[in-house]
Amino acid sequence: MKSERMSMGVVKKVECICLVLLLLCLIARGRAAASAEVELQELKYFISLLDQAEVVQLYCERGHPLRYLNVEAERTAIRSVVTNLQYLGLELSVRAIAAYARHFELSEEEYKRLMSYMLVGSCTQNLTVIPLRDLGIKMLQEFRRKPEELLSLPSFAKNRFFPRNFEKLIDLNKAREQEFMRTLELFRSFCSWSADVDDFRLLLPLLQNRFIISWLAEQMGRMKKRWNKEKQLFEWIHHPKSAQVVCTGSICRKAKNYEEFLQRFPRNLGFTGVMEDVYAIYCNKFRDLRENYSQGEEAILSWKKARSSSDEILLQTQFLSLITGIPDLFGQIEKYSESRELFRMAIDGDFNLWSKRAFESLKLQMHYEEPIRITQGEGEESQSCLRLWMQKRNHEASDVEKKKAEILEAMKSSSDLENVLEEEIELDPSVPSVESNKREEFLQFIETSTKKREQGCWTVPFQVNLGEFDRVQRKHGKLSISFPLVFSDNFLAYFTSAWRSSALMKGGEITQKRERLLQELESNIERELQKQQAKFIHIPWRDSTIAPQVARALISLIERGSVVFVRNSSYPFLVHVKLYYGLFALQYFHKQFKLRHTNQAENKATLQ
Repeated sequence: MKSERMSMGVVKKVECICLVLLLLCLIARGRAAASAEVELQELKYFISLLDQAEVVQLYCERGHPLRYLNVEAERTAIRSVVTNLQYLGLELSVRAIAAYARHFELSEEEYKRLMSYMLVGSCTQNLTVIPLRDLGIKMLQEFRRKPEELLSLPSFAKNRFFPRNFEKLIDLNKAREQEFMRTLELFRSFCSWSADVDDFRLLLPLLQNRFIISWLAEQMGRMKKRWNKEKQLFEWIHHPKSAQVVCTGSICRKAKNYEEFLQRFPRNLGFTGVMEDVYAIYCNKFRDLRENYSQGEEAILSWKKARSSSDEILLQTQFLSLITGIPDLFGQIEKYSESRELFRMAIDGDFNLWSKRAFESLKLQMHYEEPIRITQGEGEESQSCLRLWMQKRNHEASDVEKKKAEILEAMKSSSDLENVLEEEIELDPSVPSVESNKREEFLQFIETSTKKREQGCWTVPFQVNLGEFDRVQRKHGKLSISFPLVFSDNFLAYFTSAWRSSALMKGGEITQKRERLLQELESNIERELQKQQAKFIHIPWRDSTIAPQVARALISLIERGSVVFVRNSSYPFLVHVKLYYGLFALQYFHKQFKLRHTNQAENKATLQ
C-alpha cells in the first residue's frame, strides 16, 4: 500500500511538471506571438482544455455521488463512457498511425504487415464498438489518402510558440519514432478492451487523466468549442456530429442520432447533463482506482507490467498531443535530466524573441534615463572673414551708405563703372569679374556685399545630445541650426581693454576684476539669448545655460588676438551660436511637443 501511494505521488508530480513546462513554453510564448491567428487558436484551445480539466477537479472536490436506479444501469453508464473513449481513441490513433507510416515512407505492403500485426496481436476478439474487419478497412483507407488529407502530426517546427533552439537538443527523427511507437501503444490500449467494466485493462491510465476526461465529456455532451475572433477565446456550441456510442448489456454501438443516445444512456439521479454524469463517473470510478496486476489475461498482464509510471504519463500526453496538435516536449527527449535544459531553452527562447521585437520597435527610441546635455565644441572662425569684417568696420555706417550711393550713381555711366569696381575689389577680393553689360549680376553683388557686413565671422558650436549614441556621432548626421548674438564693437573694445589690463593687477585683484567683467559679458549674452528664445518651440538651453560657454569662447578669441575691436564704433559684431541636434535628442523634443500639444487640447476641451 505504501509503495502504491508513493507511486501515485510520483505520477502526480510528473504530471504537474509536464503542465508547468507546457505552460512555460506555450502561455508565455503565446503572449509574445499572439499575432498568428492559427497558432493563437491552437494555444487557446490547449489552454481551454486545461481550464476544463480544472473544472473536473473542482467537480470531484465538491463530491457528487453516483445514484442510478440499479447496479446494471450504473454499469451500463460506465461501459458507455469507456466505450466512447475507445471509439474516439481508435478513430484518432488509426489516422495517426497512417500519417506516421507515410512520414517514414512505409510501402503499402509494409503497412499491411504492420496493420495485420496490430489487429491480430493487440485487438480483442470481443471488440463490439467496431468490427475488426471494418477497422482493418478503415486503416487501409487512411493510409491511401492524399498527403493533404492525412492527419497533421503534432509539430512545433513551424510554430512560433516554441523557440527554435529546441531543435538543438531534440533529434526530430528519433522523436517521431518515439511518437509512432507510443501511438501504436495507444492503439493497443484502445483495441484490447473487451467492454468489461470490472477490468479496464490498458485503458485505466487514460481514464484517470482529467484532461482526457474533460475532452471526452465534450464529445459525449455534443458540445464543441468554436473560436470567437472578436473575443479571442473559445465558446461552447452544440456539435451534432460528435460521436455518441451507447451500450445495451455488453454490446455497444454508435447511436443513430443524439436523441437515441439520450434515450438509451442511463442517467444519474438529479441528471443535469451528459457532461456532468461523465465527470461524476470519473470522480467515483476512475480517478482513485488502482491497477490490478494479478488478475486478467496473461498477455494483458505482461503488457501492464512492462509499463512504468512515466510510460503511462507519456501515453497520456501523446494522446493529448494528437488531440491538440501540440507535441509533448517530455516525449521528445531521451532522458528526464534534459528537462532542465528544456526549461532553460523555453525561457531563453522567449526572452530572445521579446528582445528582438523590443529592439525592432525601440531601436529609434530611448526611454530618456539620461538628461539632455548641451556640450560646447571647438570654436569655428574664418580668418579671411575677420579681416574683411575689420576692413569693413573701418568704414563707418555713413561711409558705407555713401559708398553704396556712389556705386549706384556710377552704374548710370559705363565709363565710371570700372573705376568703382576696382575700388570694391580692393575692399573685397571675392568680387567677381563683372562686365559692363551684366547689370543684374552687379546689383546682386552689391546686395551680397551689404549682407556680408551683417554676418558673423565667429561660430560657437554646441552639441545637443541624449545618450551615448548621440555623443558618438559628433557633427556628422546631425541637424544643425544657428542664430546670431549681436554685440557692439564699442562694448567688445572696452571689454578687451579691461580684460587685458587686469593682467597687470596683483593676484587677488585680477580674480575679482575678471569675475566682474565675466559677469558683465554673460549678462550681455543672456540678453541676446532671451531675444532668440521666441524663435524656438522648445528651448534646449532652458535647464543648462550656455552663456558662460559663449563668454569663454569670446575671451579665447580675444586672447588669441584674432580680431581687433575699436572704441566709439557702432558697427555690430555677430557671434553665431550653432546647435547640432542628435537624433535621439530630436525625438525627445518631438515627444515633448506632442505631449504639450495634447495637454493643451485637453485643457481647452475641459474649459469648453
